[in-house]
Amino acid sequence: MKRKRIKTICTILTVLFVIVLAAGFLTIKNRTQENRGQKIAEAVESGMKGNIKPEITIEKEETLPDPESIPLYADAACIYRVDGEGRGTLLYDKNAEEKRAQASTTKLLTAMLLIDSGKLEDDTVISENAASTSEIYYELEAGDVYSNHDLMYAMMLPSANDAAVAIAEGVSGDTQTFVSQMNDRAAELGLNDTHYVNPHGLDADDHYSTALDVAKLTAYAYEYPDIRESWTYKTKTITGEKTGNAWTLESTDLILGYDDHFKGGKTGTQPVAGFCFAGVYEYNGKTFVTVVLDCDEEEERWADTKALHQYIREYEDDIKAES
Repeated sequence: MKRKRIKTICTILTVLFVIVLAAGFLTIKNRTQENRGQKIAEAVESGMKGNIKPEITIEKEETLPDPESIPLYADAACIYRVDGEGRGTLLYDKNAEEKRAQASTTKLLTAMLLIDSGKLEDDTVISENAASTSEIYYELEAGDVYSNHDLMYAMMLPSANDAAVAIAEGVSGDTQTFVSQMNDRAAELGLNDTHYVNPHGLDADDHYSTALDVAKLTAYAYEYPDIRESWTYKTKTITGEKTGNAWTLESTDLILGYDDHFKGGKTGTQPVAGFCFAGVYEYNGKTFVTVVLDCDEEEERWADTKALHQYIREYEDDIKAES
């Protein structure tokens, strides 16, 4: 009888011992997995703060407004909030990722490459090629000399195509090389649905962008003080250094000054591209880019732009009221 009791007690103790060992093993395994997960998380966080460069990201509001809720004439449009370097949020989208002609919004990148080249204050001799550019605002005479800064004003205010060609040649020697640099820079900026074949934006096969890419380009351009400053002029006079010809440049931005929050931008007008505009609007301490592409009439692009500005104000005021 005593032997049976001893045997039973030994069996119970053995079972308890096995249970304790199993529990200990599971605890160690879980702690190991937790430590491993923590190390992975720390490594990822460290990488993002260090050598891993975040890609350009576009976030979208969880519930974007129905494009029909903001009646627009433009075939494509968007509102893009600038959240930081290489980051932004799409607040409104009407065919914003469809490829289409972008007209003279192209000149924003031309101006950026000029400034980046360090040649903004250099002089450029107007070539026969530049002087013979089609659809020009005024005739730059071949052989005349202008500062690149003045040529940038001519390109940004009245959207002079001959000035864009002169800048391209002054920076890179010829337009073909300059356009190649434009496409390289577009790739660096993450403008993945954009391609250039000229520095001015005249309609051409394989010259295209999207409303969203134009918005991103405009956001980058707005970081350049010289470009921002050029948007503030309604008129400006430049003079050829050799001929003495003086030209009064008039801005194509017809709503400049209508609202203190509106900071200007760049127009574009072509038969295929239609009437376009990309501009900046600051409200509640935030920076927004609005883009309208392919309107049928001059007045439509301004009505659309103002409608997008109104949406920004209402959107921000609603957020402020809820907070």
